[in-house]
Amino acid sequence: AQLRPQRLDSTSLKGSPAPAWRLHVGPSVGRPLVPSFGAMVGGTAMLQYTWTAAWMNVLSAGVDVRHGRHPSGNLRQNDHTLRLGVGHDARVWRNLRLHGGVEVGATLSRQWQPSNGEKTLALHPSLGATAGAWLPVRGPFAVSLLVNAGHTWVRAETGTASTVSLGAL
Repeated sequence: AQLRPQRLDSTSLKGSPAPAWRLHVGPSVGRPLVPSFGAMVGGTAMLQYTWTAAWMNVLSAGVDVRHGRHPSGNLRQNDHTLRLGVGHDARVWRNLRLHGGVEVGATLSRQWQPSNGEKTLALHPSLGATAGAWLPVRGPFAVSLLVNAGHTWVRAETGTASTVSLGAL
């Protein structure tokens, strides 16, 4: 007799969904780190892995890229944010899923003045929360809404200031 390896299939508990990957991609609108700027607009992507075995059943990684312009037009800013988080995901009604969690991350901000070419670059740590809804539409596609809010520590002339950040997909 010879043993032949078979492909292993992962199965979930009876009545519970199997582990899943979700990718959220879309436009992003956010509050700027510098209060004198208008809204920051750009794009975002978040990858989530969900499973059913524990209360903390979501791991997530998100990236935001946003651009803003000072009302005077002479100062511009790009923000690149990376967020990592854990949380809880639950089905609340039919196929509607809600989730919430905590995130840590950092924002790399680049400001420049087109008129004189002056540039600055700064890295700002952040801690926040995320909430979202996921409604399947057809096949692997769904409509999602993500909101994240938290504190970002920004270096100011008088020391370190904390600013509340808010973003939505």
